Amino acid sequence: MTRKLGDKLREYREKNGLTLGDVAKRLGCSYQAVQKWESGSARPRTDKLRRLAWLYGVQVEELLPVHDPYAHYKTQLVPELEARLSRDLSGLVQSSKERANRIYELAMRDMGCPGVLHSFLDEATESYLQGKSSDIALYEYAKMQIERMSKLMIAYEKKKEKERDAS
Repeated sequence: MTRKLGDKLREYREKNGLTLGDVAKRLGCSYQAVQKWESGSARPRTDKLRRLAWLYGVQVEELLPVHDPYAHYKTQLVPELEARLSRDLSGLVQSSKERANRIYELAMRDMGCPGVLHSFLDEATESYLQGKSSDIALYEYAKMQIERMSKLMIAYEKKKEKERDAS
């Protein structure tokens, strides 16, 4: 999720107890210019941005919007996954071996992997059974391990194929 420049400018101005007029006067610009920056209808030039950072006692980088590459995952995909897991796991005791096995099955189905890779997930299962990790954490770990194992199996098959071709 991106936090907008204008929101940050307003936040820092208010933290410093300054009015729009105070900031405008100190930067040598109009009240309206500062208002436009904070509303997002305009952006300050680089020199003004540097002066704003100095005025607020922060680094320029702290004023710039930061894009969270996982925002979509956190706000949309995780809730969808939680709902699906909740539905698919209903009736199974929390942190039980049966529930862990069902989570693995769901992950394998989603990854298109027919094999059973439970043995590669023993440490994660133990943590899950002790209540140290959530359904989603176990599901995501299972998917990651399945993907890792799939890549290893593909690499192994390619190596064997090369050996057969060479002989």
